[in-house]
Amino acid sequence: MAPAETARPLEVEAKARAPNLAAVEARLSGLGAILESNKIERDEYFAHPSRDFARTDEALRLRVITADDGGGWSRAELTYKGAKVDASTKSRPEETVEIPLDQVEGLRRVLAHLGFRPVASVEKSRREFLHEGLTVCLDKVEHVGDYVEVELISADLEGARARVLSLFKELELDPTERRSYLELLLERQKRH
Repeated sequence: MAPAETARPLEVEAKARAPNLAAVEARLSGLGAILESNKIERDEYFAHPSRDFARTDEALRLRVITADDGGGWSRAELTYKGAKVDASTKSRPEETVEIPLDQVEGLRRVLAHLGFRPVASVEKSRREFLHEGLTVCLDKVEHVGDYVEVELISADLEGARARVLSLFKELELDPTERRSYLELLLERQKRH
């Protein structure tokens, strides 16, 4: 008899355009949220050699993160994002592997040898808060705009989604943006 399979955690996430990040931060402060970090994230997205990620709703991202608060730290990670699993949020399976900074160029070469090619880069400044187990990101995305993301890693999609959406209500934001920053950037580039 095969062992029972346990539910895999998902990244349960929702996003909203933010007309005023300072007002959102004030609301978060009033709720007791704690500022975890200020950072710059440089995301490089790759196309699969034989599969259209735009069609399959997947992504492969190499992210280099640098402290933007005088902390002096940096790190990198490679993330695979699977297809979204519901119609109201950006919830999806996700696998992330931390990469030593001195291995980033080597990883890019390995991906190129395997046929992966860079598609686009997205850069953002992010203020990341913690509130009752939820991660809240206030993002200023270059060439895209200001957004708020709330996420929770959980195998309980329904419970996590309810918590994420409840916080958006408290923040007086409408979390209806399901497109990734990459999709928003590519759409903007097509228009210009």
